[in-house]
Amino acid sequence: MCYLTVYIVFDFPESVTLKDPAILMAGVTALQDDGFLLEGETPAAEAWGLALRRGTRSAYLAFKGGLDLTLSVVLNQPRRLYCATPRPVALKPEGARAFVDAAQTLWNALLPDYGFGLISLDTQMLDAPAMGDYRIKTVYDYNFLSERLLKPLGVQTLKAVPGARVAVLAGGGALLEVVPHPLGDRKPTLPTYQTAAALLGAASFQQGC
Repeated sequence: MCYLTVYIVFDFPESVTLKDPAILMAGVTALQDDGFLLEGETPAAEAWGLALRRGTRSAYLAFKGGLDLTLSVVLNQPRRLYCATPRPVALKPEGARAFVDAAQTLWNALLPDYGFGLISLDTQMLDAPAMGDYRIKTVYDYNFLSERLLKPLGVQTLKAVPGARVAVLAGGGALLEVVPHPLGDRKPTLPTYQTAAALLGAASFQQGC
C-alpha cells in the first residue's frame, strides 16, 4: 500500500534509458555489489527485460538484503525511475541512511538528470518529468543534481546550507542531503529547509513526507 511506502525518484533526459535492460543492469549490478539480492529466481541479466515484457502499466524489480528496496517504472512515463522502501524502514535513522546510500549507488551507475525525495505517492501528485533547460522548483530532503543542474548553483552553494551533507556524484553532479534524519522531529530543522530553498533559488521546500 502506497501510504506505507516512501520514494526517491530519478528523472532521465532520454526515454530509452529505462527501457534498455542492458543499461538498467548497470544499476542492478551496482546494488548487488552493495549486498542487495534480486527477489525470485530469474537470473539478474534477464530480470529487467522480463519485467518489461510482463508489465502492463508498470514494471518493477524487488530486492532484499539489509533494506527492502523496489525499483519501478510507469511504462507510459519511461523517463522516471521510482526507488521505494517501506516507511517504517525510513523512520529509523539507519534505515534512512541505507535508503539514500542505495539511491546514491543507483545514481552513480545510471547517471540520471535529477533526483528527489522523500515523497509519498498517496499524499501528493508529481509533475511529469521536466524537459529542456529547466531548474529545480522545490527543495526536498534529498536532492540529486546532475552537472547541468549543479553548474548554475555551484557546489559551494550546497555546502552553505547549515548542517547539510553534500556528496559528489558521478558525472559531475552532487547530492544535497538537507538533514540526516528527515522523518524525525521536524520542527528543529525547519530553518535549514528554509535556508536551503533560499540559497538554491527554489520557490518551495518539502520537509519529510
